[in-house]
Amino acid sequence: VDARSDLYSAACLLYEMLTGRPPFVGDSPVSVAYQHVREIPEPASSVNPEVSAALDSVLAKALQKNRADRFQDAAAFQRALRAARAGVPVPALGATEAPTDPNDHVPTPEHAPATEAFALTGASFLDDAPTGRQPYADDTRADGKIPAMAAAVREPSDADELPLGFPPERERTARQKARRRTWIATLVIFTLLVLTGGGLWLYNTVNRRAAPPPKVEIPVVATLTESAALQDLYGANLRPQIKRSKNETIPSGTAIGTDPAAGTSVDLNAEVILNISEGPSAVRIPENLPGQTEAAARDILRQSGLQGASSTTTANSSTVPAGRVITTSPTPGQMVGVGSTVEIVISTGKVSMPELRGRTRAEAETALKELGLVPNVQEVENSQVEAGRVTDQSDPVNASVDQGKTINIVVAKEPAPSPSATPSATPTKKG
Repeated sequence: VDARSDLYSAACLLYEMLTGRPPFVGDSPVSVAYQHVREIPEPASSVNPEVSAALDSVLAKALQKNRADRFQDAAAFQRALRAARAGVPVPALGATEAPTDPNDHVPTPEHAPATEAFALTGASFLDDAPTGRQPYADDTRADGKIPAMAAAVREPSDADELPLGFPPERERTARQKARRRTWIATLVIFTLLVLTGGGLWLYNTVNRRAAPPPKVEIPVVATLTESAALQDLYGANLRPQIKRSKNETIPSGTAIGTDPAAGTSVDLNAEVILNISEGPSAVRIPENLPGQTEAAARDILRQSGLQGASSTTTANSSTVPAGRVITTSPTPGQMVGVGSTVEIVISTGKVSMPELRGRTRAEAETALKELGLVPNVQEVENSQVEAGRVTDQSDPVNASVDQGKTINIVVAKEPAPSPSATPSATPTKKG
């Protein structure tokens, strides 16, 4: 590796600056490396039409595979670039100067007119460039003078600058062979390393175990309302599914729990069953219904999971004021199914008049007082009825009378004895 390799790298950089892409493009580093060894790059003008043919020729020479075919130093490269700016191209290599194998020996013809002319034209365009060839020995005239043509075509010495377009003689030296073997071995090793690394990467990629999915913990939602429980589960990145069931102790609409249970770790966005209570399967009819208004009674039934009958029943009551609940059917305190219909019995504020006739005065008064009625007793002499028995009442039997009404009753009493006549003396008979 010497300065000519650096000039090759500089030519690659110049090519990319002119075209916006490197001279060789491949699917892998191995492919690109192979192209650098064997392939000829496309002319820069095929990618960027603004590149001149002269500049194309400079790049073509600078990118030659054989270092001996390239510019031999930076000064020659610089002169070629200046000439290209003026439109002067670098002469192309002849067929004998571009062998397929960079190490093949190519002899230089000693007396080729074309070569001599090429030497004159190829070197003359350079800035202060020497002709680069020493005159051949057999070109010397007898008078010791060198012909003009031969003087311009002299063999270059090691100290002379190499003229543009003329590679030095190539010989199959042991050093060149060693360098070639070293380069090939390096390329083979590099290729093997790339293939081995690529194989390992592919194997690891195919056989890589997938990372376990993230886990989340199911939150505690028991005793929460349905909406609050749903909000907590969605907030934990879970998908709740509601399941409703009867529960004797948990009110309707309240969360019973989840399945899986709270605290369980599950996958992100896993489905979780949210159990919601529908209340008990059977409820007890509230015992505080008697004495309530009809509206209040219906509200209490609704809160208990029951419903009042569409129509109400009225009944007389001696104790319950008018418009108040006397009782229900089924009766308060009885267990019924959730959603059952309960009949409400409302007081009329009246009592049914009992049968008092024939009863004793004490019995009649007690019966009236039990019904919240006020007895008003009137005694009437009656020789036909046992004294102290009720013979009449002011309101008929089964008549609806207002609570607290005064009821007149007639009780029989013994008639007063009638006055008797003065007894007359019984005459006696005389003997």
